[in-house]
Amino acid sequence: MVSPVQLGGILEGVSGSGDLLAELTRREQEVAALACRGLSNADIAGRLVVSVRAVESHLYSAYGKLGVSDRVALAAILGSQY
Repeated sequence: MVSPVQLGGILEGVSGSGDLLAELTRREQEVAALACRGLSNADIAGRLVVSVRAVESHLYSAYGKLGVSDRVALAAILGSQY
C-alpha cells in the first residue's frame, strides 16, 4: 500500500494538479499518480495490494471525472511526465 507520505512524494512536482485531484477519491488519486509515473496496471495492483481489475476500474472512473480517455491524456492533464 502507498502511505499518505509516499502519495505526497508521488504527487510532488505534479504542477497544477491540486484542483483536479480534489475531484478524485483517495484511491483514484493513488492509482492516477502511479499511472502517470509509468507503472503498468499489474505493477500498480501489486504496489497497492489490489486486483488488476480494481486498478482498471479506478482509472476508468478517474478518466471520466477528468474528461480524459487514456494514460497519456491523464499525464498531460495532471502535468506529469513519464
